[in-house]
Order: sequence, then C-alpha cells, then structure tokens
Amino acid sequence: MLKPFEGLTFAEAAKKIEKKSGAADRPTDAIAQRGMEAELSVLRDVQEKEREKEKLKEMQEAIDNMTPEEFAMLQQQMQASQE
Repeated sequence: MLKPFEGLTFAEAAKKIEKKSGAADRPTDAIAQRGMEAELSVLRDVQEKEREKEKLKEMQEAIDNMTPEEFAMLQQQMQASQE
C-alpha cells in the first residue's frame, strides 16, 4: 500500500483520494479531475500488484502442500501443455 494510505483498505484509500482532490465538489474542475484520476490509477496499479502477490503466495502454499505424487502429476500436466 502507498505510505499515506497504510492501514486503510483500497476502498477507504480511494475515498480519501476523492475527498482530498475536491473533484466531487467541483465536477467541472478539469485539473482536480485529472489529479484524482492519476492518483486513483496509481492506487489501482498497487492493488493489482497486491492481488498478484497474494495469488502467487496461494499458489506457492498449494505447491508446498502437495504430495510428491501430486507434484509429479502437475509437472506432467505443465510439460504436456507446453508441447
């Protein structure tokens, strides 16, 4: 998470960005809108990276918990899909 938003959920951080930008109060203010959109874009990128890290962690845990037979089957499936 970005430092100013540590401890917040992504939804809470987005609300804080929206409030800080003042874009909701001034919908015709193009500068405020662009600033808010830029910050929200960065927040979305951070959220996507966090999701990817979590997914990789889950995949690693699943592999770590596999029996040798299950792991061998997974390797065979991966080799077959590459051919």
